[in-house]
Amino acid sequence: MKIELLTEENDLQYRQLLNHSHERPDSLETICSNPFRFCYLAIEDQQAVGYIDFSIMYEHAELNQIYVLDSHRKRKIATKLMNHMLNLCKEKQCENITLEVRIDNHSAISLYEKFQFQKIATRKNYYQTKDAWLMERKM
Repeated sequence: MKIELLTEENDLQYRQLLNHSHERPDSLETICSNPFRFCYLAIEDQQAVGYIDFSIMYEHAELNQIYVLDSHRKRKIATKLMNHMLNLCKEKQCENITLEVRIDNHSAISLYEKFQFQKIATRKNYYQTKDAWLMERKM
C-alpha cells in the first residue's frame, strides 16, 4: 500500500471512494485551492481504498475526515493514514490536533484513542440529532 497526495491524476479514484463513504465530496479544486488543506489517498493494487482529509493552520491541525472502504477495514489502513498525518503535523511543528466524532462511532473513537486523542468537550446535536465529542491530541 502507498499513500499519495490527492491530485488531478487520482481525482477520479477519490470521487469513486467518496461514493462509498456517502459523504458530500469537496472538489479537487476546493481542496487544492486551500493552502492549509491536505488530502491523501491510500492506494492498494492501483485502487483508492481510503483517504484522510485534514487542515494545518500554523500551529494547529484539524482532522476533517478519515475513511476506509468496508472491504479493506481491519488491515491497518486507517493507522497508516493517521501516522502519515501525524508525521506531517510534526514536520510543520503543530502543537495540537483536534477532531469531532459522533459519540456512537465506537470504532473511530477507538482509533483516535489509540493515537492519544482525548475527549475535551461534547458538542450537542453536532450531527443533526447526534452529539459529537471534540477530541484533541497535543503534540
